[in-house]
Amino acid sequence: MKILKFINGFALGLPFLLGALGFLDEDLWFWAAYSTMLTGLLQVIVAFCALIMGHQRNLLIIYFIAVLIYFSGMFMNVEGYYLYIVPAMLAIFLTIIIYKNRIS
Repeated sequence: MKILKFINGFALGLPFLLGALGFLDEDLWFWAAYSTMLTGLLQVIVAFCALIMGHQRNLLIIYFIAVLIYFSGMFMNVEGYYLYIVPAMLAIFLTIIIYKNRIS
């Protein structure tokens, strides 16, 4: 579980680090925005690994359902601010699931 926490921390910290470094080199702001896709991919992989390990199974199933609903909305061309808000909410939700787990 410690490895999953480390990967999740890296995935969340990378866009913030690149964004902060963007004040030194403006090209890094592009890479910070681009790295959020990597964050999403890493978080789905972390959630899948945690699901296989059997941790917080019900909450992880809710997470995967929310991810599927989000991507279904994207492919059906649903527009709105949810496209920007939901990924952040999913990242926070998965982080809470991972860090709430009592097993280190």
